Amino acid sequence: MLDSTFGDTGIVVPDVLVAEPGGGTLRNTLADDQVYTKLKRNNLFEASPSVVHFAGFTLNSVQQRVVRLINVGKLTKRVNILPAQTNHFSILYDKLGRVPPGMAEEIVVQFMPTEWRYYYDCIRIHSEDENLLIPIHAYPSVAKVSAPLTLSHTERNAPAGPVGPGDIAGYFPKKIDFGMCMLCKRVERVVPIQNDTGAEFEFSLDVLHHHPDLDVAPARGTVPAHGAVELTFAYTPTRMATAQIVLELSVSQFSFKPTRCLVLGSCGPGQHKEQAMDAVRQNLAAAGREDLISTLVDFTPPPELRVRRPAIAHEPS
Repeated sequence: MLDSTFGDTGIVVPDVLVAEPGGGTLRNTLADDQVYTKLKRNNLFEASPSVVHFAGFTLNSVQQRVVRLINVGKLTKRVNILPAQTNHFSILYDKLGRVPPGMAEEIVVQFMPTEWRYYYDCIRIHSEDENLLIPIHAYPSVAKVSAPLTLSHTERNAPAGPVGPGDIAGYFPKKIDFGMCMLCKRVERVVPIQNDTGAEFEFSLDVLHHHPDLDVAPARGTVPAHGAVELTFAYTPTRMATAQIVLELSVSQFSFKPTRCLVLGSCGPGQHKEQAMDAVRQNLAAAGREDLISTLVDFTPPPELRVRRPAIAHEPS
């Protein structure tokens, strides 16, 4: 840097008045000088949901969740939203600036995974009150199964298949009912645990309430990548009564909550007759003689016509 003297004053004036750019980086005071530890809510804003989960995903495909930042205070307040810190997550919002009471700033969280693993990031919310932190978790997940909540006796031998959305019970059915079954005849029901990801998951079925007539296998194992494990529930009634067991499924998956399942079956008189009548109806229908089905007579009287025998009073001796 060359210097020159200003006239006869002896004042040295440098030729370059602006310092050369250095190698330092610019600081973000909101990110570097603030603390973000408060979850869900402060006195001004509330995040809904407070934690973002991407449970299960497809590689190289953009998925998104929506977070609402609600003004729960009494005054219009300004909020600053700091973006995610990794390349796999990004956020979009309208930048309302000042949010009126009762209104919300909607934040769209976008996620694009590139490999089968666990991902973490966070959204930081700066406000006049205590700062908020919204964690983001993304992880492989076992698939939700299409298994009915209950199983009637007419469907006890049918394989598991797609059912209505009201019957879906998350990753596992909450209730399996074998209905009325014949004495000493084994009935099975198969329910799969499916895995559409490239990661393996260990699982275990713990029997919380046991009954000798009901069984399930396997009780432990591994769900392979891009595969499924079939759990076989078996009911072999040894008495005319109702049997039930309570199971709890656990899967080695992040944030997985153990799921309980009630399995029950009943056995009563008249099941052989019902099976024979069903077989006759099916044969008539297959032969095109549906007109004869109505002629089949069921000699079992309805409950309202059954004769109740009066109790015999015994005279005291």
